[in-house]
Amino acid sequence: MSGFFANELNALLRRLRDDLDELLSRRVAGHLHDRYEGKAGEFRHAIREYEGTDEHGRQQIAASARDAERSSHTVEDGPRPVAAAHHDGGTDSPIDTTIRRLESELGIRTDAQRALEARLFIDRKFLDIALVSGQPRPEILFGKAEWAGHLEARLAARKFGRRPLTVDFMQDLHRRFQMHTDNPEWGGVLTDGRGKGWGVPTKPLNADEIAAIEGNPLLSYVPPPFEVGEYGLVMEPRHAGQEGARWFRELDRPLTDSEKAAIDRDPLLAFVSGPVVREHGIIIYPRFHDFRTELHSVADWYNNATRGPGYDAYGVAAELQRRLVSIHPWLMGDSGRWSRQAMNWSLERDGLRPAALNEFNKDLYSSLPDYTRSVREGSHQYGQWESRIRSAPEIDPVTAFGLDRLKQRYIEVDGEPAPFTPGNFHNANRYEQLLEQLNR
Repeated sequence: MSGFFANELNALLRRLRDDLDELLSRRVAGHLHDRYEGKAGEFRHAIREYEGTDEHGRQQIAASARDAERSSHTVEDGPRPVAAAHHDGGTDSPIDTTIRRLESELGIRTDAQRALEARLFIDRKFLDIALVSGQPRPEILFGKAEWAGHLEARLAARKFGRRPLTVDFMQDLHRRFQMHTDNPEWGGVLTDGRGKGWGVPTKPLNADEIAAIEGNPLLSYVPPPFEVGEYGLVMEPRHAGQEGARWFRELDRPLTDSEKAAIDRDPLLAFVSGPVVREHGIIIYPRFHDFRTELHSVADWYNNATRGPGYDAYGVAAELQRRLVSIHPWLMGDSGRWSRQAMNWSLERDGLRPAALNEFNKDLYSSLPDYTRSVREGSHQYGQWESRIRSAPEIDPVTAFGLDRLKQRYIEVDGEPAPFTPGNFHNANRYEQLLEQLNR
C-alpha cells in the first residue's frame, strides 16, 4: 500500500479510536450506552488488528470500521452507527428484498431511474466515476443499509406532502436513515451537547469558503493547523452564557474532578481530551440547551416564510437546508443527508423537482445567494434528466446523464473497472481530482 493511503487510513483509525471514548463519556440513555459498549469492542479489536498487521494485511480493513468517513465536505468528529447490512450479500438477502420493495413504491424500475434517484444521495465525484467505470449497482456505494434508509426517507417525505413542517417530521426523516442499520434506535436521537461537536475539512479551504463559514452565525472556523496539547480543551459559547456558536479554550493544566463535573452539568460546555491535531482546521457546530426547541424555531420560520404567496421556493428550501445542517442536531451523524432530504421535500412540496447538486459541500461553503443558485440549477438539471429518462426508461445511465465522453476518457487513462467496494471508505479528494482530470 502506498504511503499516501496508509497515512490516510492511520488518520481515520485514530479518529475512530478517539470517537469511541467521546461517545462513551456522553450522558446517553443506558440501552444506547450498552449497545455502543459492544460495538466499541469491535472497533478497538479492528484497530488493533490493523495496527498490528504487515503491509499486506493492512489492505483488509475490518467491516466494522467502514462507516467512518462519508461526509462530502467534513469528517464529522463523532461516531456513526455501524451497519452489518453493508455486506454485499446475494440479491435474495433481506436487505435486497427491502430495497426492491422501496424502489417499486417510488416507481423506480430501471437502471436509469435508479441512477437518477441516486443523484440525490451520492456525490457527483463518486457517482459519475461509478457509472463510467461499469460499477455494478452504483446506488449502494455507501452501503445497502444507507440506500434503503434514503429510500425510506424519500417515501416518508412524499407521504408527508404539503403539511406544515414539524419537528416530529424532521425526527422521522432522521429515523428513516437509520432503520436498516444495526442501531436503528439511534435514529432521531437529539444530541445532548456533549462531545466535540465539530467537523474536519477534508482539504484546505479557499478564501470564499472560509468567508461563507465565518458569515454563518451558528458556525466557527478554526484555521489550520489546529493543534491542542496533552491537557485538551473546553468547548464553550462564543459569547459567554449564550446558546449557539461556540469557540474553544485550550487547557494548560489538567482539570480537577469538580471542574469536570461542572462542565458535565452545562450542556453548552464540553471537555475534549488532548492531544488533538487537525491538519485542515475545524468547523465548530453550535450548542443549545434544548435542540428540539431550536428545531421548533426553524419550523416556525419555515412555516411563516411559506404561508403567503410570492416567496422564492428555491431560496426558502436552500435556507432550510443550511439552517438544519448548521445546527447539526443529531447524536449520530447524517445531518447532511437528512437536511438535503428536508430541502428536497420543500422543493417537491412547492411543485418543483428535487435538486441534484453537483457539490454537496456548497451548503456550508457558499453564501446563501450562491447556494440558492446551486439548488435552482440542480433542480432544473434533475428535471431535464427526468424528462429524458421518462421518454426512454431503458436508456443507458451513461447516455442519460451525458457521460459518454467521460466514459471514453476513463477508458483512455486505463481507469480501474468498478473501483468501489460498497460500504467501504471512499476517498473524496481522490475521486474529485480524478473527475477534474477526466473533464479537462
